[in-house]
Amino acid sequence: MSNRFSNIGDRAKTDFGGPSYWVFEAVTLNSPHVIELLCCESNMVSDSLADPEEWLGTILKFEITEQDEVCTVALTHIGLTPEMACYEICKTGWDHYIAGSLKQHLDDLGGRPNSY
Repeated sequence: MSNRFSNIGDRAKTDFGGPSYWVFEAVTLNSPHVIELLCCESNMVSDSLADPEEWLGTILKFEITEQDEVCTVALTHIGLTPEMACYEICKTGWDHYIAGSLKQHLDDLGGRPNSY
């Protein structure tokens, strides 16, 4: 991310190391439990996708909970549906980044950013 989300309305641009990029705006910052980021700019470049703005208007919702000294981070990509052309690509990517790389990072194993 190009910026931190400190206040509602803060924006940041991200990419995964290629020509695609997205800009997100913080719409909910209920630290430390819920963070919601609205996709306000989308340029998803892929030979298999006709619409580079398919993420526009979707929301990344991160929910952080702790129970019995175990922290759980859940991501819901609100608006990403199986009917969307990018669904399978995105589902595979989120599985890699959240269940794989982020978990490894939080477990002090280094993570695997931009290795997908």
